[in-house]
Amino acid sequence: MEYTVYPPPRQIEYRPGECALDALGEARCGASGDKRFFSGLPESLRPAATCGEGYEYTAGRTAISAAISGGVDSPQGYRLTVAPGGITLRAADAAGLRYGADTLAQLVAQAQNGALRCVEITDWPSIQN
Repeated sequence: MEYTVYPPPRQIEYRPGECALDALGEARCGASGDKRFFSGLPESLRPAATCGEGYEYTAGRTAISAAISGGVDSPQGYRLTVAPGGITLRAADAAGLRYGADTLAQLVAQAQNGALRCVEITDWPSIQN
């Protein structure tokens, strides 16, 4: 299965495996993020606590703390990784975190049998807000 994401991301790389959404456990959001960005997610994937200072979101056991940029250099950009053990979203700034959360909500809406296909998505807007 390939995801339908709007707007289409700049880079999408499918990986082997799947991530069972009901096995992720507590989701966390960096202190710099706004938990309201995640209101489009099911309750179990909404951040319940903060972790670190950056613009990041994690759910599951693969949660890794990241620097504020998280390896995303473009303003308003993000990198969303879905792996067998969890989900990590790192963004360059608050806008990137919001855009990444919107993309994650689109993926979750397309989950099959309660699981997401593993993928890494990197995106940033062509026109900055």
